[in-house]
Amino acid sequence: MANPALQATHRLQAQLAPPTGGGASTSLVECLSEGVITADRQGTVLYASGPALAMIGMRAADVLGKSLETVIPEFTLNDALIAASKEIALPRENGFSRSIAVSAHPMAVGGEEIIATVLTDHSERDAARDALAKSNARYALAAAGANDGLWEWDLEEGSVQFSARWRTLLGLEATAIKHTPEEWLCRIHPEDVDSFCDSFDSHLEGETPQFEHEYRMKHANGEFRWVQARGIVARREDGEPFLMAGSQSDITDRKLAEESLNHGALHDALTGLPNRELLLDRVNQALARQGWDEGQNFARAILDLDRFMIVNESLGHAAGDELLVSLARRLEKKVAPGNTLARLGGDEFAVLLEDFHSVEQVQDVIGDLQAEISQPFDMNGQQIFVSASIGVAVGATRYNRAEEVLRDADLAMYRAKKEGKAGFEIFDESRHRGPVDLLQIETNLRHALGSGDILAHYQPIVDLE
Repeated sequence: MANPALQATHRLQAQLAPPTGGGASTSLVECLSEGVITADRQGTVLYASGPALAMIGMRAADVLGKSLETVIPEFTLNDALIAASKEIALPRENGFSRSIAVSAHPMAVGGEEIIATVLTDHSERDAARDALAKSNARYALAAAGANDGLWEWDLEEGSVQFSARWRTLLGLEATAIKHTPEEWLCRIHPEDVDSFCDSFDSHLEGETPQFEHEYRMKHANGEFRWVQARGIVARREDGEPFLMAGSQSDITDRKLAEESLNHGALHDALTGLPNRELLLDRVNQALARQGWDEGQNFARAILDLDRFMIVNESLGHAAGDELLVSLARRLEKKVAPGNTLARLGGDEFAVLLEDFHSVEQVQDVIGDLQAEISQPFDMNGQQIFVSASIGVAVGATRYNRAEEVLRDADLAMYRAKKEGKAGFEIFDESRHRGPVDLLQIETNLRHALGSGDILAHYQPIVDLE
């Protein structure tokens, strides 16, 4: 006579199995990834599916007829009868444990009461969850330890995630911000927005291998800080971008250092005024503008202090430097915006006057400068008076290079100094032709003597008495 409990198990299998044609049937229970163990009301195991045996690491012969509590440790008969669900750990041969979720389902099958216990292996899920947690922890540590702020821009949803460090760089730790592109873009300096967007779009369109841009962003304290953003886009198989992620770092200190170096290369260390290099560059720009428009006039004046050496010799070089700085501050007030005041070195200054309308206007400006220079300087309670000789070269189409303008202004200044102190002269080519020709003749004679083009004889004059 057939075993009733075994018949009940068969009926359970038949109830779970899908119907098939041709009289053949395949047990759905055996095809499931979950394991199934059935037992009677006393907890005696009646059936164990292949997946269940694999999970508990036992053979069917070692399970059938045994107590359910023996087969599934930590899961009692009472747990089964009340349809409990528990997470248990089963040992493995390698020493690690397997995480198994066990749920009991008391049911009646063909008039027989049985307990169907379903086992689900969560080991891979838990391992993946642990790996994800470790990955997230590593990412969190990396983000916290990095000096850069991290960002992730979802291009499809139009949302941006900002790391804590990204917010700290802008002083936004205690400020609630939205995860929108506007939170980023609204803080970019107005002059830098267009270039930022152009660089961002160029990378989205595949024109650059990486997004990288330097720009200014508004800090919570109201100041603008220099930052550098880097990022790279992720694309779908069709090439459509859907995500961009990257970093942002504060480069304000580096920018200030670069500006300091650039400023030092083009400015006088003592007075802070533009130096000779910067002045020549601006004269060349004026020449270029005059080439486009002959109506664009400019003039270059050179100021050389008279008897400045006496100040250095009598009061010392420190006092001389103090006098030069004071003079620079005075002249700055007299030089209109758009013009350039420079120190060429020593006690020599230069002024580039642009877009004037007449020579008389230039003369008026020079007169104002000389009047300012003639005012006494207070040097530690002692009044010092100085004057300057000034030479002016007015821009003309004959000039091709800034050095030529500088040369003619120098010639005019030397003539002014020769004519008398505290004077000025505007360069006149015809008036200065004589000294230039004399200098050229002397130069040619020296070359001729050196190359043997002139044969020199010595004829003594003798007084016979």
